[in-house]
Amino acid sequence: MSDVDVRRAIALLRRRVRSGRLMFPFVDETWNPIVGCDLGFCVYCWRRAWARRIKYNMELLWKPTLIRDRLKKRFKPSTVVFTCTMGDIFSWSVLDEWVEEVFEVIRRHPDTLFLVLTKNPARFLRYDLPPNVLAGTTAETDLDEVRGIPYSEISRAPPPRERLRALADLDHPLKFVSVEPILDFSSPEEFAEKIAETGAIAVAVGYDNHRNRLPEPPLDKTVALIAELEKRIPVVVRKSLRRAWFEE
Repeated sequence: MSDVDVRRAIALLRRRVRSGRLMFPFVDETWNPIVGCDLGFCVYCWRRAWARRIKYNMELLWKPTLIRDRLKKRFKPSTVVFTCTMGDIFSWSVLDEWVEEVFEVIRRHPDTLFLVLTKNPARFLRYDLPPNVLAGTTAETDLDEVRGIPYSEISRAPPPRERLRALADLDHPLKFVSVEPILDFSSPEEFAEKIAETGAIAVAVGYDNHRNRLPEPPLDKTVALIAELEKRIPVVVRKSLRRAWFEE
């Protein structure tokens, strides 16, 4: 993708950044050709409460499945599609063939931007990504231990620092980092620099919305992080910002 196309993607995201729309304010719609996630069983996963509330098939929640009928969907140009919100496309048991089938649909819509967010970004390196993929990872922190709690007790997915390194190793112009739900981190300057080193064109920052009492940072530290990110990243999205639960 040329620099002109990168600028076009940045402009598209900026136009759509407004509060109250789906998971990320720049997203126009979601698409779930692959559902389920067997990566980490994160303690804060919103899907569990959601599934219980609507009596969703719990097997589909954890067991990755390709729903081929959804590969027939068509998408409008100049929109942003969040792909696989009900799972992780790079879960351990998702087949390469499934990923390629999803990517083939994406290639057929070159004027649509597809956000692919994963906690296993090292797997991005195995594919020839379509140029209109916004390749993203979640990095809630840059620490292996957060307020005395090993990160492995929060999620069994690859640690956030490994995710940031993998995204930095990816040779792709459109990259995204989600710092949500934010956990305490090293320092605003250090964490912001690690995110910038991935080459991300956009980042979103937000607190947990589900009262999980996570080891999160105080609000002033998060605000300082956002200020540092705005010096380094073209698009910075402020999501749910509030005082940490222990500040209330």
